Amino acid sequence: MNYLGVRFNITALKLAEKTLEQQLQVFDAAIDGIAIIKADNYIYVNPSHLNLFGYEKTEDLIGKSWRLLYSQQQIERFEKEIFPRLRSDRFWQGEMIANRQDGSTFDQELSLTITDEGLWICVCHDLSDHPEIETELAKSEALFRGLVEGSSDLIWSCDLDGKFIYLSPQFETFFGWEASEWIGKSFLDLVHPDDREIMDKDYPQKRNHLEFRHLHRDGHYLWVKVNATAIKNKQGKIVGTQGILSDISKRKASEQVLNQQVQREKLLRKITQRIRQSLDLQSIFQTACQEIRSLIEADRVSIFKFYPESNFDDGEMVAESVVAAFPSVMAIPIHDHCFGEKYSHLYANGKYQAVGDIYNSGMSLCHIEVLAQFQIRANLIIPLLCGNDLWGLLCIHQCATIRHWQQSEIEYIQQIANQLAIAIQQASLYQQLQCELLVRQEVERLIAQQLRRQQVLANINQQIRESLDINQILEKVTEQVKNILDCDRVIVFQLFADGSSQIVEELVSDQFVTLKNFQLQNEVWSQEILDYYWQGLPRIVPDVMNDIWTDCLIEYNIIGQIQSKIVAPILQEVINNDKHRWIDAKNISKLWGILVVYACQEKRVWQKSEAQLLQQIANQLAIAIQQVSLFDQLQQELNERKISQQKLIESNQELAISNEQLARATRLKDEFLANMSHELRTPLNAILGMSEALTEEIFGSLNEKQQQAIETIASSGTHLLSLINDILDVAKIESGKIELESAPTSINELCQSSLVFIQQQAIQKRLQIQTEIPPDLPDLFVDERRIRQVLINLLNNAVKFTPKGGRVSLTVQVESSTETAFGRPSICFAVRDNGIGITPENQDKLFKPFVQIDSALNRQYAGTGLGLVLVKRIVEMHGGQLEVKSTVGVGSCFSFRLPYKQLPSPIPKSSSPQSSNLDGGQNPTTQVLETSPVILLAEDHEANIITISRYLKAKGYTILLARNGQEAIDIAKSQSPDLILMDISMPGMDGLEAIKYLRQDSDHRLATIPIIVLTALAMKSDQEKCLEAGANGYLTKPVKLNQLTTIIQQILVKGSINEFI
Repeated sequence: MNYLGVRFNITALKLAEKTLEQQLQVFDAAIDGIAIIKADNYIYVNPSHLNLFGYEKTEDLIGKSWRLLYSQQQIERFEKEIFPRLRSDRFWQGEMIANRQDGSTFDQELSLTITDEGLWICVCHDLSDHPEIETELAKSEALFRGLVEGSSDLIWSCDLDGKFIYLSPQFETFFGWEASEWIGKSFLDLVHPDDREIMDKDYPQKRNHLEFRHLHRDGHYLWVKVNATAIKNKQGKIVGTQGILSDISKRKASEQVLNQQVQREKLLRKITQRIRQSLDLQSIFQTACQEIRSLIEADRVSIFKFYPESNFDDGEMVAESVVAAFPSVMAIPIHDHCFGEKYSHLYANGKYQAVGDIYNSGMSLCHIEVLAQFQIRANLIIPLLCGNDLWGLLCIHQCATIRHWQQSEIEYIQQIANQLAIAIQQASLYQQLQCELLVRQEVERLIAQQLRRQQVLANINQQIRESLDINQILEKVTEQVKNILDCDRVIVFQLFADGSSQIVEELVSDQFVTLKNFQLQNEVWSQEILDYYWQGLPRIVPDVMNDIWTDCLIEYNIIGQIQSKIVAPILQEVINNDKHRWIDAKNISKLWGILVVYACQEKRVWQKSEAQLLQQIANQLAIAIQQVSLFDQLQQELNERKISQQKLIESNQELAISNEQLARATRLKDEFLANMSHELRTPLNAILGMSEALTEEIFGSLNEKQQQAIETIASSGTHLLSLINDILDVAKIESGKIELESAPTSINELCQSSLVFIQQQAIQKRLQIQTEIPPDLPDLFVDERRIRQVLINLLNNAVKFTPKGGRVSLTVQVESSTETAFGRPSICFAVRDNGIGITPENQDKLFKPFVQIDSALNRQYAGTGLGLVLVKRIVEMHGGQLEVKSTVGVGSCFSFRLPYKQLPSPIPKSSSPQSSNLDGGQNPTTQVLETSPVILLAEDHEANIITISRYLKAKGYTILLARNGQEAIDIAKSQSPDLILMDISMPGMDGLEAIKYLRQDSDHRLATIPIIVLTALAMKSDQEKCLEAGANGYLTKPVKLNQLTTIIQQILVKGSINEFI
């Protein structure tokens, strides 16, 4: 709802009231009878009027009708003759017969005038005694002159040519001229040129209430209103005009202000309505620019949008309305290198800039240069915010001349800017919602696709179990594959013991030729491709013409119009002792054939999931083919029928339960790792937490020996934690749950940051650290954190097994494609030491989990045997190779090679503009809380309770304790803590259920209490469950207590959680 207020200056009104009071005093002293009538009733009579009609008291007439003083015949004369003249001329004068109170009558001369307010001014003169009349007439004339000269309005009269005959003294007061200067001159010379046509047209018909602009001596114009009547001679002929002129400039100014306000309110409503009806920002912006420019008569109105990540120095105009005389600035990139530093923080806080003249405003030269290139002389800049962020600017430009911006204009533009800000935020939220909907639709699509593929697998399994006809099985499989993968061609190749191959089944779209009878000539199967297929891995070929492994298939690809393909090997278990080229060297797997899908219409980007699905189908097909083969053998060998049938049943059973067993094994493994991690992390949290508290001397000062003891405890606990993390990392790699986050990485920075971790150990053992790292190495596209983990593990081992005073070196070099087994350039990292060395027979044990090459070493050098396992797995995940060279008593060299290709150009690290602290306040993480916040700790482990609660109490917090989820809910309801620290694994109701309960509570206070999860559950799925339940943050035990207090303080001071969580 909007409110409109108008402020009036009533000084003139007060002066008019004072003048009226003075006039009434003059009326009281007049000889003639004077009365004022409103709505037929007297509201004022002077003493002479009372005497004239024979009354003694004012109360006898006030509030009564004038008709009381006239006969019915005289009243009819008023209605038929006098009132029409009075309404047209607003003045009448003549003789009447009036009645006195005693019933007698007398002749009177009556003058009637109607004011702008609708009042009748009556002047009555007794005509019964003419000698007295002359005397009284002179007095009345003097009285009238006094009234005229004392009036606040101008009295005037003109001849028929419009030339002034008389002007009252107010003429000089109104217009600055003496009356004598304009006597004999035409009044039209004083009328504004634009109003003269109206005067000429309307004046003869409309003599009253004419409003026009009147010239003042100093050159400006005043708004006036004129009421005029005709002057007639005795014969009734019009000989001139006379009337009253009033100054209405203040009223006109008020009307103009009001009209402007009304227009602005209309525009504001129009823009608001447009915002409610549309999310099209461009349409809203364009409407606003056009309407604003039209209303405030500016030369250019535009909307400027900052480029993201430009530090508010760059952007462009996205909407504009400009007069034809000046150029458009739409879509022109604008750079103002001093804006972001000097002005952006002011606009972000809602400040505006109103400059009447850019050259005389103290504006910086760089900013003036930007404005001058667009011919801007004066500007008004209002910020456009999206939430709390500076999105852009609403710019009002005056190009032709300087301009003094009115405060009312600024406030009006600010109101529009607020509405535009709402539109911007609405559009932003809508765009965000659309993105979320697209993500959700994509997820739903993937889920539906996965469900469909599972159904296809189930159908294939069912059909395989129901049939032992190989042709029928192949036909059904190719049909299902073509449908689910939506490809152009599906082919099943069979490989024979003599080395040849044949297409045994094909399903192809109608527009392409069949290849079923095509005979492959000079077919070559390289050892590399066989080794690859024997691993049971599918192969994606995005462009068959660039496939180095199948040069012999060029003619085949051209005839079949083949563009890209996926090949899935059909592997069978070797049952007998057959020996031919399709059986691997270990005599475990036989390549029966391949299942291939093709894209012929155009090249296709095959998805990894599609390749995996095709391989799953090939695996099922292999089982089916082997079933058929077994069945044929049973038919041929009746004496082995029972054995064959049993194998068939076992194969079917294995097929049915293989997925379930694999899932169960994976689940049991994950549960074991999760439980192990939880059980180890829980006491570690107390150990490391209490060590940290003691180190910080929270519970009192420590002597040097105590400090060393605590550091030993903390170091041991940290070492144990790293071992736990190594175990989890190995498990994640083996289960394929670790995904590399590769990015361009500086090799030099990678090496230097790794060396920092072993520097202290090397100093303690007085080891010499040598590095050979060329300065011009290219960036490497790797997962920086994982490769740093590799380097740190190798360097740690080198330092650990090198005796005091020894030497450890790190060298990096670029190797050409001819120097490596990759067939392309690589980067070689080598870590050398002159330590104890490793025997050749023990080198094979290095990369087996939980194995150390010598139990005696295990007593001398601590470790789990997982470090090199992680190293090898991480290097292989990057497509690299790890190599060990060692001589007992001389030392070892661990080197790994990572393939690389030259990146097209350096990728700049993203940077975000620094936000300036405008209010000079402290960083939220270091501000001191004025009160002692109340924290609810939900934890069932006694050691953790003691450690965390004592530490937080020492930091000034009040601690409430709950030992299960239900107690946490009850205490939260009764005590309203400022923050909750929630463990997950607790007896009774666990922490996860408690979080869900609090977040669903109807009490807004409970539903919004910040909750940080402190748990020994370290799996990523555990974190996702907690955050989905409503937790604000998630910390894995053992928790650094100093970090915890920093996070708590940040939430309580600022209400947000930083990157630590």
